[in-house]
Amino acid sequence: MQSTLTIGELAQMTGFTTHTLRVWEKRYGALDVLRLPSGHRRYPRSEVCRLRAVSQVLKQGHKPAKVSSSSLEELNQLLDVHPTQITASFLEQDFLEYLPEEPLTQEWLTATDYYDEVTLTKLLSREWRERGPLLFIEECLTPFLSAVGLRWEKGELAISQEHFASDCVNDFLSSKWRELNKENKGQPIILTTLPGEPHRCGLLMCAVVSAFAGKRVISLGVNTPTKEIVNTVKRSQAVALGISISSHYPKDRSLQFLTALMEDLPPTTKLVVGGEGKPVLPENIFTFNNWGNYFLWIKNL
Repeated sequence: MQSTLTIGELAQMTGFTTHTLRVWEKRYGALDVLRLPSGHRRYPRSEVCRLRAVSQVLKQGHKPAKVSSSSLEELNQLLDVHPTQITASFLEQDFLEYLPEEPLTQEWLTATDYYDEVTLTKLLSREWRERGPLLFIEECLTPFLSAVGLRWEKGELAISQEHFASDCVNDFLSSKWRELNKENKGQPIILTTLPGEPHRCGLLMCAVVSAFAGKRVISLGVNTPTKEIVNTVKRSQAVALGISISSHYPKDRSLQFLTALMEDLPPTTKLVVGGEGKPVLPENIFTFNNWGNYFLWIKNL
């Protein structure tokens, strides 16, 4: 077993995004960093346990500035006082509100401000080439979409600008997952959204990661009736069904549809649910809080 990890591996094993870890390292000196002769950074495997403890302590209301660099012993003392369990999705959702906009994100936002599709597409393509599909989504696209959402909520971005950014991203992701999917074979994974769910971006990101993991993707688009979902799963003998749920979708309604789907799906088909709007689900339904976890799950399915 290797004693050091890349930042991507550290992110996958702790539930944090690489974006969050880099900000903590830069702002708080929070990570124990080892420098290779090549100049590349590596992180001791011991950081995994410590960062998992950090994620639990943050749920109690402690600020990243106070606890992100704390030792494991100090963190355990806090947990002994207020033991709790949390998910990485809460951590990332909560912490991203305090993150400054990275230069890369700012470039993309500037193109959005001016409805500059050519520039935005070039910027998307550049980072896709340099980072690859998984890191592109985790390190670039997720922070950008979070920044767009926050600026729209604050009234700093017009509805038309938010729609413009979403449309550019959706078109880009659509072309990329289909390109990755061309050579994939075997039992497919079906991807869609529930009835009444119009948001596509999470679905498209899932298609990219699934195709990148080597799975044959069949996308049904958005707003698919549950009867059609089940019929397609059976006809295609799908190994898995992936459902994307946005934060705007009512949780009681999603739970109702997902429960019905589980009853009608073949026993050999796995159900996986992602997105900010996913409800609390039974253990036999796989849910994920970051794309690294999903990539590992679907690749090994």
